[in-house]
Amino acid sequence: MSEQIKTKERVEIKKVLHASLIILKTSILKDKFLKKGQYKNIYSACLIKCFYKRLFTEEELFMWNKTI
Repeated sequence: MSEQIKTKERVEIKKVLHASLIILKTSILKDKFLKKGQYKNIYSACLIKCFYKRLFTEEELFMWNKTI
């Protein structure tokens, strides 16, 4: 039972995190002080940090990193 709860929590965390990354993407792209390359670095760093916390699988990491 606890494994199912952990899986549900993991899915919810990933949904919230992905939404946060989309917000980060749009807000940074609107900011004229940051270039697109700088945004990509921030986005990739967020994804990698979450991957190491085991919130993402390797496939998801690569898939979401390709979205930028």
